[in-house]
Parts: sequence; C-alpha cells; structure tokens
Amino acid sequence: MNDDNNDLRLTATDPKILGNWRWLVAISVILSLAYFFRVSVFHNYPVDFRYFWAAGRMWGEGIDPYGPGFTQIALDQYGMEAMLRWFYSPHTWLLARPLSLFSFEAGLLIWRLASVAAILSSVVLLCSLVRFSNARSKVIFLAVTLLGTASSQASSIAISIGQFSAFSFLAITLYVTALMTDRRWLLVPALILLTMKANLALPFIAFALAVPRLWVPLLVAGILSIVAATPAFLPSGVLATIENYINGMMAHSTVLVNDPPSMTGLRNLLIYWFDINLSSIAGTLLACIPAFLLGVFSNASLSPLPARQISLMLVASTMFFMPLHAYDLMPVIACIVALPALPIAILIGIGAILYRPNVWTDLLGIVELPGGSYGSYLISMVLLFLLLSAVAVCFRTIWIARRNRASEVTAG
Repeated sequence: MNDDNNDLRLTATDPKILGNWRWLVAISVILSLAYFFRVSVFHNYPVDFRYFWAAGRMWGEGIDPYGPGFTQIALDQYGMEAMLRWFYSPHTWLLARPLSLFSFEAGLLIWRLASVAAILSSVVLLCSLVRFSNARSKVIFLAVTLLGTASSQASSIAISIGQFSAFSFLAITLYVTALMTDRRWLLVPALILLTMKANLALPFIAFALAVPRLWVPLLVAGILSIVAATPAFLPSGVLATIENYINGMMAHSTVLVNDPPSMTGLRNLLIYWFDINLSSIAGTLLACIPAFLLGVFSNASLSPLPARQISLMLVASTMFFMPLHAYDLMPVIACIVALPALPIAILIGIGAILYRPNVWTDLLGIVELPGGSYGSYLISMVLLFLLLSAVAVCFRTIWIARRNRASEVTAG
C-alpha cells in the first residue's frame, strides 16, 4: 500500500541549502513554544484536564470513575464543580493514573508539555511525507506548518483546556504514516492511543478490519489495550466497568456541549440546513461505513489508488462524518498536505480558514445557531469541501488508471 519511495523523501538535499534555511525551523519552534507558554499562562482554563486528573485519583483510591457518580465524587472529594461523566476508555488509566500522583498544577504542566511534544512531533512527521523538489521548499514548508499549527485555534483550545486532542492528532499521524510507508508496527501505538477516545478510533479500526495485512498490528494493539485496562477493572469488576462505560457513551449526545450546533461536520450541517438532530452514535456509525469500504477497495489487487490518497480519503471522511469539536480537527492537516492535485492557493485558503475560523465567521457575517460553537459551521463547510476534493482526486486517479489500462489492451 506504500507509495513510491521517491514520493516520500526529499529529492534534493544540498547541505548548503539546508544550512541556510534551517534557522527558519529553529525560529518557528521557538515561536511555537512561546505561543504555547502564552496560552498556558493567559488562557489557563483546564476544564478538560480535570477529568483525567480526577479519574486517575479515583482509580488510585479504588473508586470506579464510570457512571453518574463521577460528578458528585469529583465535587465532594476534589472540589471540582460542573463535572460531567467520564467518557474515555478504561486503558486511559495509562495516562490518568500517573498524572494523578502529582498535584493538579504539576499534573497539568506535564500534560501540557506532553501535548506540545505530540503536536510538534505530528507536524514534523506529516511534513516528512510531503513530496518536494528541493530542500529549501521542504524547510520553509515545515517552518510555516509548525508555527501555523501551533498557533491555530484548534491547538490553542486544546492546550488551554487540557484536551486529549493533541494525542489523537499524534495517533492519526502515526496511523497515516504506517499506511504511507508500510511500517505496520506504527499502527500499534497509533491504535492504543486512538482507542482511548473510542468513538474517534472506530473508523480506523473498521478500515484495518477490511485489510488482512493490518490484522496482526490491530490484534496486538487490542491485546495491549486490554492488558493496560486491567487496573481500571479492579474497583467494580470487568463487566460492571464495561457496562458503566457503554452507558456513558450512549449518553454522549445528551450532554449540552455535544449538541449538534457545538459539533462540526455532517451533524452540524444537518441541524443547520434541515433541523435534523443526528445522534453522536449515528454519526460514528456513518463514519465507519466509508472507512470499511475504503479498506475493502484499497485491498483489492487492481486498486489504482496510492497510499497517499487512501490515507487522504480515510482522514477526510472521518473528520466529516464523525461528530467532533473544533479542537479535534488538527488531523485535518494530514488532508491538506496530501492534496497535491489542488492548487496551492486553495490549500492556503483552507489553511487560513481553519487557522482562525472564528475570525472568518465574523468577516463573512455567518450567523451561528443558538448554543453553537463559534466557527463550527464554517469548519463544517471546509470539511465538506475537503471530503469532496478527496473524492475528486481519487476518482481522477481511478479514471486515469482505467484509461491507461484500456489503451494498453487496445495497443496489445
């Protein structure tokens, strides 16, 4: 499934050129770190990290964090108000429990440092997969993408509130890298991380299930995740923990911050255009269907699609169909860097909108629905455009392959 190696590596690596332009990357990293520091200090609202820290403390005290009692326990024992349910998978114990050994402030600092490392590593890894004709272009692209991603609205929110999205970004980046370079072992850490937020992981699991050569890393990731979840099963037992976890996932749509106007993608557009309230579960299942079909098609012996376009379709369809928040959309960068068929001006435009969708919402005079997250509608339109662009790119590749095959038959 891997592309030609020349598509994945720099074709011109003149040391002098690299030496003259590497300072751009260094400055970009320094500015990115400065921006993250600014967000952490002046926009310090770690409302989401509270869940990880509280869940870790509960596990440490022999309390099951799953179930409706999570809210009251967090208030009574840790003084944390307005807490909702704990939605993350049992093997999130791997992250939550160690962090809870520290004070809340120290744990938050560690979480943010790890998030920054995840974001920057993801960008570097994605940029290493982009095709360039010379070293200067590669270095400039890396510097701009690093700083742009770090200071984007999605990254800012993720760092400010202590969201898991930075690690989801890293997981999807590893998954895409595994597909494009045929390093299947990367799927193991990718799926372990991704399944901590199970709904987002399901389309990627569906794809892997349709591709036999991915079954082994999928199985290994599953076994390791179950082993890592063992401590989480101790307070209430395996069956009770799983039941409480599933009940919490079923209630995901009932939480106010998960209402369609606050989400992005198909769910947001349906409520905006047709006043149709698609549940989170329905949206998740819809995201799994194209992922599975894409896996079946990519596994076909006559499939003309290269791994780059398969990865593009997988990420684009997941980001559109899956009910997500604005801060979950850093993986869209994988779509932008994998769309070589689109003019550079269009890609820059997409990047600019996703960089600050709230600003563009004001400039364009877009009116959000009551209770909507600022910029969600515009983001949803961009995701639709990206999906249609990905489909167009793939159909063009299929059409060219069939035309060439027909020409060969005619010539023969």
